[in-house]
Amino acid sequence: MLGSNIGLANRRFSEIQEKEQIVSKDLQELLIKKGGEYRDSRWLGDIDHRKVELTNVPDEVLDKADIWIRTMIRSKWLPLILKNRFTAIRREKLSGPDYLVFRYIVEGHKIQVQEKGAVIEILIEREDPVSHSEKIENFLTDVIYEFLNYPLGNKKFIKYYLKNFNYKGETIYYGTVNCDFDLAGDAEMWKNRTWWNHTYLWTDGKRAYFSLVEMNGKPARVGFMQPQPGYRDRFGKAMVLDKISKLPPQELADMLRHDFDIRNAQTALRILKENLPENIDLLLNIAAETRGNMIVEGGLIKPIKISASAEDKRVVDKFLDFLEGQLEKDRPSVSRIPAIRSIAQTVFITAGQPAWRPYVPLWDPNRPDHPNQLPVPYANERVVNILISNLDEKKWSVRGEVIRWLGYVGANDFANADEIVAVLETQLIEEDKIQEKAEIKERPISSINNRQAGLRPKT
Repeated sequence: MLGSNIGLANRRFSEIQEKEQIVSKDLQELLIKKGGEYRDSRWLGDIDHRKVELTNVPDEVLDKADIWIRTMIRSKWLPLILKNRFTAIRREKLSGPDYLVFRYIVEGHKIQVQEKGAVIEILIEREDPVSHSEKIENFLTDVIYEFLNYPLGNKKFIKYYLKNFNYKGETIYYGTVNCDFDLAGDAEMWKNRTWWNHTYLWTDGKRAYFSLVEMNGKPARVGFMQPQPGYRDRFGKAMVLDKISKLPPQELADMLRHDFDIRNAQTALRILKENLPENIDLLLNIAAETRGNMIVEGGLIKPIKISASAEDKRVVDKFLDFLEGQLEKDRPSVSRIPAIRSIAQTVFITAGQPAWRPYVPLWDPNRPDHPNQLPVPYANERVVNILISNLDEKKWSVRGEVIRWLGYVGANDFANADEIVAVLETQLIEEDKIQEKAEIKERPISSINNRQAGLRPKT
């Protein structure tokens, strides 16, 4: 590890505090509005639940990152051993990249590097900021040629294309720098461009951020942002499930709310479901804000017996209260059909029966001793009433779902069979009337008028 703290000429590399951010969150949000190239200005290494052990990262990924970083950053600003400093960060979105990140202080300058397979984001905070009399372009050129491996002979060809905005009394400059040629110029040079030809950047005269694409004279082509050994999912099966399983409920809840990697969110949900009586309020609060369909579906609540504990009944009651409230809202967080389906599944215990098992009503008062008899589940009558009360939904897709599930849960208790059959028969008659009205609306007006006058429509 000694070589990761010492560089050329015995330069010493010291740590930046893990949670420290060189760029504020609100500044990054403003920069992202100017372009996605500025998205990774903030440090990602403090996101504990997305960290992956370096031993799980393929060697070719580490080697490639090491080569490109040394290609772009002058060696005097890099430790002799670099790979030991990497922190591997699992991608946030399924379509996004996996990151290798590191940062340190050397000779008073803060250097932060975040490599994501095809692009390297470098943030430098200089110890000596630009003076008010100095042009910002001169400051940027000094930073570029001091810290980055831009060809020294091409310094006179540098061209800046900058815009600016005000942030808390400071001027933030952002845009691009082109080196050696104009992008609107020689087409052949554009086809064979290298990493230093065209760079996105921003600066405030103290910090300078560069977004550099890993290219080395290769012809431009569709998909050049995904070089081998890969841009997405570079860490293979190096999962973070072990770390997730050790998080407290509140951190799991935050992951379920905000993590765009659906596998992480699903893992957090699965862990929270393991202690449902304790976490039901937390889960329903999240479902009221986001990912409502994902949380309530997939067997969150399983049917329980009438003789179940008071705690288990409380969970079912809270769940049904929540979904009833969702059905009454104009803009619910849980869609109508998933809500209907989830309500019904709290009492639909035949779902787990083998397909070969002969159909037998779950409760038939005429055959109380039948070996296949199962007890009536808790809240069965309430579920039936909720379903019946939603037969007046305007959308046929929702009404059809209600009718379907009434047929399923009606088999739970034959004591209510006559009532349910009567409701379904009445509803089907209503559906026929609705269909007839719809067909009349679809006919041409002239055809309807001719029929009312006793005339044949023209052919």
